[in-house]
Amino acid sequence: MKQRGWVKRFHLRKGSGFVQATGGEEFLFHRTHTLETNLSKLKEGTEVLFEVAVLPKGAEAIKVELADGGAPKFPSPEHGVMEREIGLAPTP
Repeated sequence: MKQRGWVKRFHLRKGSGFVQATGGEEFLFHRTHTLETNLSKLKEGTEVLFEVAVLPKGAEAIKVELADGGAPKFPSPEHGVMEREIGLAPTP
C-alpha cells in the first residue's frame, strides 16, 4: 500500500537516504528501490510516495517515487521537528 511522506535526507554519492511518513515513522531507502531515474530530484523536503517492505535488515521504503510532480512540499506545523531540521522553522 502506497504511503505519502517526505525525503528527510538523501546522500546522492551513497545512494541511500531516509523518508519520513506523514505519521512520523522513518524508513531507510536505497537508490535501487526508487522508481525515479533522476536521483538529484530526491531533495530534502520533497514529497514522495512509497511502499514499506520488511527486508533482512528491517523495514525499508521501496518503490519510492516523486509525488505530485516532485515539487518540494513540507509537512504541516505538527511536523515542526522536520521543518526545524531543514531550516524552515525556528528552534523553540
